[in-house]
Amino acid sequence: MGLDNIQLPPIVLQEMFKKTLVELHVYEPPLQPFPVAELQFLGSNKQHIALLINMPGMAYLADDDLQFLTDVLMACKLNLEDVAILNITKYPLLKYTDLAALPAKKIILFGITYGSLDLPFNVPEFQIQKHNSIQYLAVPALKVLQENIELKRKFWKALQNLFAL
Repeated sequence: MGLDNIQLPPIVLQEMFKKTLVELHVYEPPLQPFPVAELQFLGSNKQHIALLINMPGMAYLADDDLQFLTDVLMACKLNLEDVAILNITKYPLLKYTDLAALPAKKIILFGITYGSLDLPFNVPEFQIQKHNSIQYLAVPALKVLQENIELKRKFWKALQNLFAL
């Protein structure tokens, strides 16, 4: 009997080679949640109102959008000091639970779907939804609102309900 003809029983082979030669599961490090202490927003958030926008390539928002938003806030008897404007495109891992760092009692989503923030509920446009003592209002993007008079009317009605005007 030579070494070329040795046959080992399967149980012995299994004990000799406990680990596989090919890794079946590729290790992916878990995505780290965004450090919420570093959220940068425009405004002072004195009234605990968060305005979430989605404007790629902008620090916060364009000048014409800022003017429109300022006019809307003035109509609601508010100003930029009362709100926190957060451009979520700078924070791709941002979840709705991270917004506790703001803190906010009212959150208006401009052109943002509930799925992008992992909200556990759907927010229909122009309807106020309450969750964990926070009121959410989803509306179209600022550009869309500026260009459509009917949507502006719906937005104004929703703001009247949200701020009891």
